[in-house]
Amino acid sequence: MRRRKLVTIILGIIMVLPLFLGLGGIKGIDVEAAEDVTLMIHKKKMTKFPGDFIQNTGKEMDEVFNDYDPLPDVRFNVYNVTAVFYENYIAKDGKTAQDFAIQEVKKLDETSLGTPEFTDTTDEDGNITFRNVAKKSDKQDAVYLIVEEPKEGVTAGERMVVAFPVYKMTTDGEYTDEELDTIHLYPKNVVETDGSLVINKKGTAEGEALNGAEFIISRKVGLDDEEAIQYLSGAAEGMFTWGSLADAVKFYSGNTYKMSEAKEAVKGILEEPGTDGKLSIVGFEYGSYTLTETAAPEKAGLIKEDYEFTISSDKISAEFEVENDTSIVEKKIAEVKVGGNSYGIGEAIGYEISTNIPMGIRRLVDDQPYYTKFELVDTHDKALSFIEGTYSLVMRDEEGTETEILETSTEGTKNYSITHAAGTGSITTDSFTVAVTPDYIVNLTPGAKLVFKYQMKLNAAANPDTGFDNSVSVTTSHTTDTSEIVTVKTGGKRFEKVDADATTNKLSGATFIVAKGSGTAREYLIVGSNKEVSWTTTKASATPFTSVANTGIVDVKGLEYGQYTLIETVAPTGYVLPANPETPFTISEGSYGSGTTLVDPADVPNKHKGSLPSTGGSGIIAFVAIGVVAVAGAVLYFTKGRRQIEG
Repeated sequence: MRRRKLVTIILGIIMVLPLFLGLGGIKGIDVEAAEDVTLMIHKKKMTKFPGDFIQNTGKEMDEVFNDYDPLPDVRFNVYNVTAVFYENYIAKDGKTAQDFAIQEVKKLDETSLGTPEFTDTTDEDGNITFRNVAKKSDKQDAVYLIVEEPKEGVTAGERMVVAFPVYKMTTDGEYTDEELDTIHLYPKNVVETDGSLVINKKGTAEGEALNGAEFIISRKVGLDDEEAIQYLSGAAEGMFTWGSLADAVKFYSGNTYKMSEAKEAVKGILEEPGTDGKLSIVGFEYGSYTLTETAAPEKAGLIKEDYEFTISSDKISAEFEVENDTSIVEKKIAEVKVGGNSYGIGEAIGYEISTNIPMGIRRLVDDQPYYTKFELVDTHDKALSFIEGTYSLVMRDEEGTETEILETSTEGTKNYSITHAAGTGSITTDSFTVAVTPDYIVNLTPGAKLVFKYQMKLNAAANPDTGFDNSVSVTTSHTTDTSEIVTVKTGGKRFEKVDADATTNKLSGATFIVAKGSGTAREYLIVGSNKEVSWTTTKASATPFTSVANTGIVDVKGLEYGQYTLIETVAPTGYVLPANPETPFTISEGSYGSGTTLVDPADVPNKHKGSLPSTGGSGIIAFVAIGVVAVAGAVLYFTKGRRQIEG
């Protein structure tokens, strides 16, 4: 019994023992096969391969590659090629067994490589870390092939083969006795940097070139939720460098930016001034970028800030137009007369002011309106007066359709207001301001025209042949412009009443009226108390003009240019009206004169009435006596003759 029990125990031990000794066909645990290492790839950008061969040592080499920027978003696949490596581990074609095996492994196409053992993409620092890379494969020293996937704009580095165990190597290519458990690799790449960006900066008012707009450029790096934004901050080794917003380089329209010629040195970015509103930047890698306008040029407003662009093999140069809001204001007389801008005093002059409404008029910044001011300021000579009740404010679209803006809305709120300001002291102009209410500005239509129509008149201060100027400026929160000056004039004519036989004798007291037209269309001039002119078909209602004592001057002024007639109605005392009392005349530019330089007046002569000798003169008695005798003789003759006939 006891012996049987002992045999059973011994047989049990024999059956369990293989579990510890690896016997009985069960594979044992290979301690070395469980060992692994960390493989780190450091991807750097270069515009060309280094002139001298740089040997990977397996250790970190920051002192060599520190001047090169990291290359993110490059994918690497790591394949286990141990079996293929040892199948080709033979000395052949003049190569050692190891060199020949490496050559053959590098030739493998990806379809025959199968599934990669590891795969990952470089982060924003250009790094990948592969952990738990086994040093053994089927009890053999493992061999791995590292393959870089193609990336547009990047010349991929050469395939790399890592065969374990890996020992630190000197830069001269000599192995040391230090086996590495973390292996650093620096695959070399060439990055294309001939991408360019061209921005044509224009204003919305007239498509005018704009210089001085300020921009920065950014890009996104990293993947998925870990994306970060970097800003173009300089240049080094022939490539742009990227950093924080605080370090961002500012680019200005009207300039060209490029690398310095010494690309191996950190030279930054050079500037070549220009004036055509064009911004040109050369030196981009392939990729996607954002152009951000951070400041508009003077007298211009932003429409939007960000503009996306991509540099690729299909589009090595990105070029597009970026607009800023600008304003242009125009002032004109609504109906220009054939004879030019001449008017009678008091005559209504129709004016029209128009300006473009900015494209960004409804833009919000932090939920607040970008535009809070929109004003038209009309500045005019004091000889011009605004006529109340004759104005309107409209929006006019591209087809010319107009929509009136009510001064006061149906709810009672002001949509716009008009205020007047009189010049004082030496200021010879008055002004008025049309201001759109801030709350109403966002209701304006982007791209349409804002048009203000109104009337003015020349007043009593208007002298002939003097230009009376009128201009307007537009001012918004971000744009401004001033119109050309519109000038109006009034005319006149001077006459001088003289003796027809002695023209140096100036006659006073002659009375005239002024007419225009002829026949049934004839009208007669009326001059009001404030020198306003008007016309009537009733001759008796015409305003009389009387020649001035000592000078005989008759001033006719305050009329528009044209043809008129001076009609004398009362001659000076002792003179008779001319057989034709009408004198045609023309009022034109310079027909009156201005200031102290007046045109010589036109003479209007009168004939003196006939004269007789005074009472008591001797000559007249003889003439009277002779007349009486003659009359008496005639009477006697005819009386005597009649009697003879009758008898």
